[in-house]
Amino acid sequence: MKTLFIVRHSKAIGKQKGPDDFERTLKQSGRKDASNVGHQLLQKGMIPQIIISSPAFRAISTARIIAEQIAYPEELIETDMRIFEGGFDELLTIIGETNDSYSSMMIVGHNPSIDDLYKNLSDLNKEEFQKSAVAVLQFQSDSWNELSRLKGRLVQYITPENSSN
Repeated sequence: MKTLFIVRHSKAIGKQKGPDDFERTLKQSGRKDASNVGHQLLQKGMIPQIIISSPAFRAISTARIIAEQIAYPEELIETDMRIFEGGFDELLTIIGETNDSYSSMMIVGHNPSIDDLYKNLSDLNKEEFQKSAVAVLQFQSDSWNELSRLKGRLVQYITPENSSN
């Protein structure tokens, strides 16, 4: 069985186009929200074995805050520029390239690709994927490469405000 944690980065300062978009920082409320969802993951005992994040500042900051809450070593967070630059297909490629020795992984990225990933892999469709939210999907598979052909079972959708099964 594989467990995929899908995370949309937390609230960041105003939207910008161009090279400055990569450097957008988290708002204070975004930092608090990331800490809250990380704490909820810890309380539920839901700890990924590997975290892969977009290197954009708002995404990697979200990943680091969550990692701190779940006692995941920050230096082990991997980054992949394809999460920032690409879309749904690139996210599937990254997931498919993950070593099958990991039974769980977290991917931290941006909309619309995070929303597309969730809606295409989940057995349920929620509204637009909320900032700072974490969807935890389980798949009846032993290979990350097979996920593109499967629907995962939503076991948790965690938001900063609350969590639900």
